Amino acid sequence: MVSIDDSRWPVVSARFQGAGTPAEMAEFYARFEQWLAKQEPFALVLQRDNAEAAEEQGKRSPAVKQMRKEGMAWTKAHKSQISQYCAGVAMVPDSAKLIKLWGPIVGTITKTMYGCPGKVFSSTEHAKVWATEQLGRAKITTVGGGSLKPIVLKRKAALILSGLLAVIGAGLGLVPYYLIYLVSLRLLDASPEPLSPGLDPQYIWQLAWLAVGAVVGKSICMGLSSRLSHIAAYTILYDLRIELARKLGTLPLGYFTRRTTGDIKKIIHEDVEQLEQGLAHMIPDITAGVAVPLMAGILLLLVDWRMTLATLASAAIALGLFGFMMSRFDMSAYNALLTRMNGIVIQYINGMKVIKAFTRSDASFGQLQDVIDEMRQVYVRVTRTAALPMAVMLTLMRSAAVTIIPVGIVLYLSGALSIPTFVLFVVMGIGFNRPIMAVIFHGMTGFYQVNQASQRIAEIFKQPEITSPLNPQRPKGNAIAFHDVSFSYGDVQALKNISFTAAAGQVTALVGPSGAGKSTIAKLIPRFWDVDNGTITIGKVNVKAIAVEDLMNQVSFVFQDVFLFNDTIRANIAIGKPDATGPEIIAAAKAARCHEFIEALPQGYETPVGENGVFLSGGQRQRLSIARAMLKDAPIIVLDEATAYIDPENEALVQTALANLLAGDDKTLVVIAHRLSTITGADQILVIDQGQIVAQGTHERLLETCDLYQTQWQSHRTAQTWQFQSSTGLSPQTIIEPNQPPHADMTHPSEMDKPLENPYRFLDETDTIWTMMRKLIPPQADHYFWRAVRWRIVEGMSIGSTSYVVYLVLVALFQASQSPERLDQGQLWGYLVMIVGLC
Repeated sequence: MVSIDDSRWPVVSARFQGAGTPAEMAEFYARFEQWLAKQEPFALVLQRDNAEAAEEQGKRSPAVKQMRKEGMAWTKAHKSQISQYCAGVAMVPDSAKLIKLWGPIVGTITKTMYGCPGKVFSSTEHAKVWATEQLGRAKITTVGGGSLKPIVLKRKAALILSGLLAVIGAGLGLVPYYLIYLVSLRLLDASPEPLSPGLDPQYIWQLAWLAVGAVVGKSICMGLSSRLSHIAAYTILYDLRIELARKLGTLPLGYFTRRTTGDIKKIIHEDVEQLEQGLAHMIPDITAGVAVPLMAGILLLLVDWRMTLATLASAAIALGLFGFMMSRFDMSAYNALLTRMNGIVIQYINGMKVIKAFTRSDASFGQLQDVIDEMRQVYVRVTRTAALPMAVMLTLMRSAAVTIIPVGIVLYLSGALSIPTFVLFVVMGIGFNRPIMAVIFHGMTGFYQVNQASQRIAEIFKQPEITSPLNPQRPKGNAIAFHDVSFSYGDVQALKNISFTAAAGQVTALVGPSGAGKSTIAKLIPRFWDVDNGTITIGKVNVKAIAVEDLMNQVSFVFQDVFLFNDTIRANIAIGKPDATGPEIIAAAKAARCHEFIEALPQGYETPVGENGVFLSGGQRQRLSIARAMLKDAPIIVLDEATAYIDPENEALVQTALANLLAGDDKTLVVIAHRLSTITGADQILVIDQGQIVAQGTHERLLETCDLYQTQWQSHRTAQTWQFQSSTGLSPQTIIEPNQPPHADMTHPSEMDKPLENPYRFLDETDTIWTMMRKLIPPQADHYFWRAVRWRIVEGMSIGSTSYVVYLVLVALFQASQSPERLDQGQLWGYLVMIVGLC
């Protein structure tokens, strides 16, 4: 049993109950005290906090008290950000098991914080400046655990005020209905006088102006509510997209290999945009939609509870049908299909050159058409499933009279309901369900969409970032060393027990078959991924102990697949050094042998390159990428088949420029090459096969000792001797079967290659909208389209007829109030049958 003396740190000890084994706790306390010894101002305050149990001894330093007072004032406003930031960076070096032990102390650190772990501050002001800067850099940590709540809550004042205004507007919207009830009390008074006191014109005008004022007030409140919610929503969307961009920049490269471009694009653009629906529209709509039925229900309940239940009955049945309908619709499957369609669309557009080159336009469009047709089938399936429940639901929501009037007639004929009360419920029932419909269609439907979108957004924020060390170290040189490194892509092992050293000032080449693991080795150097086992060091320092920003500054990467931003040539070169001067950019371009073609362009260095450099050739893009690396002037350069697209003349010039770049400097060059002639002069060559180093040495030595290298070298030499001949095609060996003509697979199209019919061939630019619609409706859908039009017309006539019958009921009730003997009960029951039939 390890003895732990935690009496010196009672507060810290209390936070660590059950945090680890005794051995782990002992090691932690030792490391903690070593670290704390370097944090003089912080240590004084922490010791004072831990000595509060013996406060009678007191001896507090005035300076410490002042620092704590100032620190508490500053940290009160930044407590959550600091806590989350510290939780992300505070790791005990070289011991993964001890990381979990650090969490409980974060609260103690934050409690007296005017610094963060690993920093020593001479003053509180110094700590404030540093911490504010760190909070700006680490803003993404405010979205801890995948929750979007911190971003939304930054605009909570505007959102709350928007909801309050929506409630006030909804309440004002009920005022005209209540005023109608007051008028009906006077108008339907059973007094025998032809003009009762209730019909005083001045009183009627007062009620009319009140109604106008309520309508105007409602418009103002709802307008302000919508304005506030939209401003807050667009600000939140801006913040969220910025946070997503920052988060994506902190994720390991492996995340992007598992996700398609269409998937990430959908999250950043479409899913974030879905939140605007929830914030800008759902907040005022739902608050108003909930407030109106609630306030109206309370008002009606005070008047007559039986009629209130009748009023609520239609909405209750409709909500039940809506829940049944939504349970049959799998929103996650729909979103998965939409994501797949986005990916195929982007692939179709980005791969257009390859598609046309291999005459696959129709087949590729066929794949896009298939996923679009699959989406259409989903909509058709949902429509068929939801058609009947939706029809019944809409009928009940649009016409509460179907439940109000039957109950009202029964109660009225039995003498249990007065005419003014009956009129109040009929008038209120007309608009009672309207806000509930808004909640259903704009609220519940939007909720499903927003919920799915927020889950996908939160998934990005939950992804583990490349962690920064507690006490970052600087490399003591530029030599790279792999020590027994193993790495896997998920369940597929890519590297196994890799060990080698790339000495500073030398060239190390990686060769081997495609998929052997060469690019993986290169991308582990700057921590694009973290290794599963083993360590990688630069200058005898573990790359995990180097600050991420410092590590990126150590390495320049020239990828095989060059990516250029849709910007000018000057801006693309300056990516490696944003503050570079004009002469420095030109010097790098000259060294990379691209200055001449840049100067020949109409706008020179200010020429836009287009999306991913579409306006430049492959060789020109590759040379710009090399110029970018040269300008960065990092001590470690990784070339991933960097000369793949460069013509022989410029390849020799670029190799000379790279040699000059390395001459006289302590730089390390790692080269991945398939064209073995480009690396024959390397200081060492590593032969990689199936994730392992099978041989290493110079070119000459490997030709003598490594069969795989000999085979690759012979294949490379043979490939260089190939040439076209008019009679036999390729020489010295042909790749065409004797009885098969060149491009035979392209001259006999498959079923998928049959030309697709253009659905827009009948359109003319002079066509009207109606003509275009008529032409675009496919023959198989024409019958359904015109049937839908006819039923829509019938539906409109039914709604109008229902309103007219309700009007007749009101007239009959008014006549009965003036002369009870004129009431025709059969007529009322006839109106009831008509309402039910029309609904």
